[in-house]
Amino acid sequence: MKSLLKGCLTLLLIIAAAGLTSCVAKDENNIGDDKNNQNIDLPTEENGYIVKVVPGETAIIDLNGDGEDEIINYTLMSAANDNNGNYTVKNLSISGEEYARASDDNPLIYLGASIYYPDDQWYFIVDIDTSDDYKELAIADIGASEDLTTSYFRYDGEGLEYIGYITGFPADETYSMDGKGTIKSQGRLDLLQYWTTVFAWELSSEGKLATVEEDLYTPISYDYYDKEPVILKEEITAYAEMDLNSKEILMEPSEEEISFPLTDNKNWVLMSKADGTQGWIYIEDRQNIISANKKLPCTDVFDNLYFAD
Repeated sequence: MKSLLKGCLTLLLIIAAAGLTSCVAKDENNIGDDKNNQNIDLPTEENGYIVKVVPGETAIIDLNGDGEDEIINYTLMSAANDNNGNYTVKNLSISGEEYARASDDNPLIYLGASIYYPDDQWYFIVDIDTSDDYKELAIADIGASEDLTTSYFRYDGEGLEYIGYITGFPADETYSMDGKGTIKSQGRLDLLQYWTTVFAWELSSEGKLATVEEDLYTPISYDYYDKEPVILKEEITAYAEMDLNSKEILMEPSEEEISFPLTDNKNWVLMSKADGTQGWIYIEDRQNIISANKKLPCTDVFDNLYFAD
């Protein structure tokens, strides 16, 4: 009898272990189907006003300041016609109301949000402005061409509203939020080459995210691209100020490294030589340098500019 009981107990333990394994095994085609409800931390100054949530971990939090908790369910599934292991949104529901249209290639496009391949590690609950009643939902997107963006949504108790997107991910080193309505994150500059800077966005009076226009931007060093230094290979005319009528400065070719410490991200880029000589170069159509009334492609003027593959 003891032997029989021992055998039965062993069998039950094996069955239980098998069941536990089946529950925790990740379904590569669907992320978040095995839901785990949790009251999440509030986004505060201590955590940078950002709380990470794993897809499938159903978050419980008051999103609109009415004193009642909302239940957020967000899950992913394998993207159709994709062989790179990307996902798309399967479900996005708040307190039982479904907002994702999973039959669409872009399930949230009807709200105005273009989310192609959402990040499969995290979604985020943030507090852009602590003086209002809202906590926002943020979904990071790898994008169709790997241009990283994050889309933001607000829930007002009656529906979900898309309020805009910014470049970069909330988990990036250059991303920051001040809790007063401003977000900063790394994004791509528009002229000369592939390079980036830190841009700012702020909430408008209508509660939408809008880019904060700066007079000048400081490019982020691109040393990590493991590239050769930029060299000036053709003589060009630069200017003492951001004005085509200002004093002209002749820049002669050399093997000295060239840097570009400032730009207005519209037409002007400050060029600096290793000997300390500086001058503003004027650019049209993003990649054509205007020098002595000539239009020169930037790749004819400089060697080793960086362009993304």
